[in-house]
Amino acid sequence: MISRLLQVLQAENISRSQFAEMLDISPATVTHLLNGRNMPSYEIIQAICKNFPNLNTDWLITGNGKMYKNGQNPSEIAQDMGIFDQESESNALSTLSQNVETKIVYKTKRIEKILIFYDDGTFQDIPVK
Repeated sequence: MISRLLQVLQAENISRSQFAEMLDISPATVTHLLNGRNMPSYEIIQAICKNFPNLNTDWLITGNGKMYKNGQNPSEIAQDMGIFDQESESNALSTLSQNVETKIVYKTKRIEKILIFYDDGTFQDIPVK
């Protein structure tokens, strides 16, 4: 599992300290995991899966299958989609701004009744007109 954790760090391009911060664990815990001193707890595996939703859980735990659910890591997907391409980003934003219609709906609420609870276990229902 150590090698798979290292692969996650490399593929996601994050440092050990960033990884610890993302999982809300101490950097020492990450060091112990990556040095093989400790095995990750259920909570740590759960935190990894929460922070990396595209990561294949079966691969992380057993090594079976591909690293990512769809076979590509997020940076490859972003490059394939042209997310880091300035021109395509501008085109996408202008298309979005042309197609978006803003509607603001205000809902008013009325009080229908008021319930008063007393310390002796009784209550009073007061209708509002």
